[in-house]
Amino acid sequence: MVPAFAIAGAVPGACVMYGIRRAAKSCAPSSHGDLTDLLLALRSLLQRLLAAAGLVVALVTFSAGTWWSLEHSLHTQYGNRPSQFVLIFAAFGTTFVTLLYVPARGALQGRGEQLRDALFPLDGLSNKSVILRRASDRQALGQVLGLDQGTFADLQGGFVILAPLIASAAAAFLPH
Repeated sequence: MVPAFAIAGAVPGACVMYGIRRAAKSCAPSSHGDLTDLLLALRSLLQRLLAAAGLVVALVTFSAGTWWSLEHSLHTQYGNRPSQFVLIFAAFGTTFVTLLYVPARGALQGRGEQLRDALFPLDGLSNKSVILRRASDRQALGQVLGLDQGTFADLQGGFVILAPLIASAAAAFLPH
């Protein structure tokens, strides 16, 4: 029953992440300022969505773990599954959200890099001070758009369950 609610709750989030990917790839704003504003709004939406999806995965995992613990204490059929079942359940949810997040994040990052290259090109420059100033401007825009952050860092920040999941999985699968 718990997985059915998790899947039903994941469909809108998956559609929004797909929409963010499409909007980042195919939008045609009238100016660079409009594109910057759009990319910032899409990135903010994607970050909030990742945090919400991470919390849903954590709550569903805790629910499955509690359900398993209750069934295990009552010696029912569901409780006969090994405790690693809950970790595999969490890993599946984490993988599912990651597979939806990475393409949207990649589209935003690619479009942000195109914008940065269009606003601050380095081609044909020979003056050292101009190159340094333009490189500084490129770096500042990259930081504002989140181009300097890696996808794994975003996932680690967005998933409440990722670090405990990795640690628990390592501990659970080690021989006792």
